[in-house]
Amino acid sequence: MRVAHPLLLVLAFVSGASAQTPAPALDFELFKTRVQPIFLAERPGHARCIACHGSGTPMRLQPLAAGRTTWTDEESRKNFDAVRRMVVPGSAKSRLLMHPLAEAAGGDFYHNGGKQWSSQNDPEWLTVKAWVMGDTLAAAAGRHPRIIQTNSAGDNVHLIDPATNTVVGIIRALRRAMAPAPLPTAPGSTSATRPRARWISSTRNRWRL
Repeated sequence: MRVAHPLLLVLAFVSGASAQTPAPALDFELFKTRVQPIFLAERPGHARCIACHGSGTPMRLQPLAAGRTTWTDEESRKNFDAVRRMVVPGSAKSRLLMHPLAEAAGGDFYHNGGKQWSSQNDPEWLTVKAWVMGDTLAAAAGRHPRIIQTNSAGDNVHLIDPATNTVVGIIRALRRAMAPAPLPTAPGSTSATRPRARWISSTRNRWRL
């Protein structure tokens, strides 16, 4: 019986390890289309990422020749391989996310190139996070954000595509209970600081505040 105990422990360990969720794969197409342009973006008070990461850094991007505004597919593959070394797939604590993020927003202590993002709500930071967490270009392309335009006197809502600034749908005869309503004002708050209703599903008639 004494011999069986180590065997049982080994079997339990193997069983637990096999039950772990595998890390997501990093999508090259999302990286090339959404993440890579961030390294070329200009931000007030900061140098572009490529200015430092084009040479002499562990995360070394392919240099861009004068007059060029993007990388070739072959260069993008090399960038992908360089950047993925800064990532633990599925971890929001990956160095790629923490290093350029302000310490007050949850980032780490220091980044030679300065803190590029001051908030975890920054659109660029969220784009990089989505890639790190396993999002794909195919999945991202299937999501369509909409702007809601309404007024308190009407009974319909216009849905606007922010990419084209055109009305793509109208919800008519909206019951008052379903319409977005202003929230009570807390002491010291203003209409600009109160949360607004956000449309979740055109099939479920739901709003999120």
